[in-house]
Amino acid sequence: MLRRLAVDHSQKGKRFGELMLIDALKKSLDATTQVASVAVITEALDEEALSFYVKYGF
Repeated sequence: MLRRLAVDHSQKGKRFGELMLIDALKKSLDATTQVASVAVITEALDEEALSFYVKYGF
């Protein structure tokens, strides 16, 4: 379970958030070989986080 995905303000714009999201999704997909899964659920804490997830199709 991924609890929080965050990037320090000094590192914003360097696509670290995108890389962490892709890594988390790959690990989730890999885990489906051992545990049945149906969805990835996100909960945006604010409007900025919401726009980030919407950009990636959530």
